[in-house]
Amino acid sequence: MNLPTDSWELIVHMIKAKLDKAMLRTWEQSRSAANTTLMALIDFLEKDVKRLREARDKEENVALKNKLSKHKSRIQEKKTALANVTSAGKCYLCQGDHLIYHCGKPCPNNR
Repeated sequence: MNLPTDSWELIVHMIKAKLDKAMLRTWEQSRSAANTTLMALIDFLEKDVKRLREARDKEENVALKNKLSKHKSRIQEKKTALANVTSAGKCYLCQGDHLIYHCGKPCPNNR
């Protein structure tokens, strides 16, 4: 056909037929659509793939941050629960605000 390969309209048409509706719409709305060469379509696809990968990576990072945040809050809840489990001791002998081993009153069994 003596045509340069970058202007093969048949290949451009075949690639466009494989695109999903959203990507085809983006291609048609882009400035590159006026230039319907094979190289222009390939450049568009490479840029779009890069954009999609960056969006996916960003979503994965957000999901990972959320997961870590939930994990940290669970750890903090456990620490708080452990820190709150304290009780003031009462002496069994004299009912004072101390534990029995700090009581100065003699034990009744040691007479």
